[in-house]
Amino acid sequence: AHREDESVERVPCPLDPNHTVFKNRLQQHLKICTKARDQSVVQRQPFYRRGVNGAGDSVPSALADAVAVSAAGEEVVRDWMRRISEAWPKAVKQVLGEATCPEGLLEKSVVLEGGQLAHAEKHDVQNQALADLILQ
Repeated sequence: AHREDESVERVPCPLDPNHTVFKNRLQQHLKICTKARDQSVVQRQPFYRRGVNGAGDSVPSALADAVAVSAAGEEVVRDWMRRISEAWPKAVKQVLGEATCPEGLLEKSVVLEGGQLAHAEKHDVQNQALADLILQ
């Protein structure tokens, strides 16, 4: 394997500071970083809305006066639960097609025994279930 000159500085990747790159190769790295690919995939999803979970100036103006669910009254929470329950099947069918069973998708994507699995293992189980659904 090729060893880089140890005098070249390493810097945190601006897309994912969990890893570092050689400073002189940063621009090249940004084009191939898997974090960029992952972000691109997420941003193309039909449910993605930029800034929806952000704070401060990144919050869309429509959400500026929003109240956190944890601070909302019981009636508000119940109303939102009803709305989500009604929207879920429609959204699943709109995105994945009329033949997709929303309840089946939910059953296969929720890992009930998740407390007994490591974080990565739980995602493996969920991802496999979603892949199985795609192949149906």
